[in-house]
Amino acid sequence: MPVWLLGDQALCDGSHATSGFTDAKDPNRVPDQRDTYPGQQVTIFDNRGICQHSGLCTDRVPTAFRTGAEPFVAPSGGRLDELIRAVRDCPSGALSLGFDGPVTSTKRATWPTGTGPGSAPIEVTQDGPYRVTGADPAERRD
Repeated sequence: MPVWLLGDQALCDGSHATSGFTDAKDPNRVPDQRDTYPGQQVTIFDNRGICQHSGLCTDRVPTAFRTGAEPFVAPSGGRLDELIRAVRDCPSGALSLGFDGPVTSTKRATWPTGTGPGSAPIEVTQDGPYRVTGADPAERRD
């Protein structure tokens, strides 16, 4: 059975093929759409349809990313540096932000190479999952 490796980390042993795993999208899932939350200094964009619900944003800035309130995102609930860090570290890319002007013309932020989503190829969270991201080459070993 082949094993996919990223560096020395095994990524896949093929067991999903025998366990009945399917990648079909659940018809009841949250729709893939970007919601806009304008604030005074920044506009935050959120796409619940691609969010992996790791909780990094709600854990880091719970006053801005609120699980028990509507709207979910309140840009004035956090400091600008906290918001930028939470958006930058969003593992799924569901969060983005923009500056400069009304919502219809807001420019979305881009990150310098090695600092945005996917910059660390493997991240281990305490009592949580491994998060494998980035564009590091994987190799197959039979």
